[in-house]
Amino acid sequence: MPAYVFAWLLNLLTRSVVLGEYDPGYGIMRGFWELVLLKCAGLGRGFAINNVGWYVSALCLASLPIYWILCRLENKGHTDKYTLFAAPVIFALCAVYMLMGKGSFWYWTQPAVFLTFGFIRAFGDMGIGCTAAAVIRRLNERLQPSKMRDFLATVFEGAGWPLIIAHMYFCSGYSDAAVPVTAACLLISMSVNNSYIKRLVNCRISTVLGYYSYPVFLNQMPAIMMLTPKTEAYGTALSSLIIFMILFVFSICSDTAVNGLCRLADRKRS
Repeated sequence: MPAYVFAWLLNLLTRSVVLGEYDPGYGIMRGFWELVLLKCAGLGRGFAINNVGWYVSALCLASLPIYWILCRLENKGHTDKYTLFAAPVIFALCAVYMLMGKGSFWYWTQPAVFLTFGFIRAFGDMGIGCTAAAVIRRLNERLQPSKMRDFLATVFEGAGWPLIIAHMYFCSGYSDAAVPVTAACLLISMSVNNSYIKRLVNCRISTVLGYYSYPVFLNQMPAIMMLTPKTEAYGTALSSLIIFMILFVFSICSDTAVNGLCRLADRKRS
């Protein structure tokens, strides 16, 4: 949450002070529901301080009913029945509802029968994540390591990654539904074997990139808005690389600042 608030304030300053899109007071008033993570509850639609903040709101709101469901089922010993059977069905229903209603997963702020399409998307996707975790646990308990299993998993991963990359460049509304399923299968495959691809990506560089993926995600819009006009003359590929390098360095700085403020607050509290 501290990183989210920091990025929200940075986006507010960028859009109101640097770019002059609106008055800061107006931005605070219109963006309040986004700040408190209720944007995907249908509050404050049609306005965004941080254009990626809707997804954090969706994940936060969707985690609440999922947590309640899992706690209730855990008390009765039925957790696996939800994660292995009910969650995929719920994902399929969410996907069908979104695709029939809008033809795509991208209309996240549009009102739906319950909250917004963003909430429905996150609720279904997180269910698939629960299913992947349950399958990984089962497979780790039952499968013995073997060269053949590792080879087959490597082949599967080698086919899966190009599918996701291809979707980034040739996506359509209905192909959106295949992405969480493909990602869940890749996650399962990489978690239960010692494949060549896993050995390649399971390194310190991946750990660093994974750690900073959240601040990069939160802070990407100010970098894109401010740097694109200044770098677009270099071409799309080089411009994107320059923006990402500057964004990554800034994200390291912002993460360091946020952690420093949190430690300072903890020290004062203690």
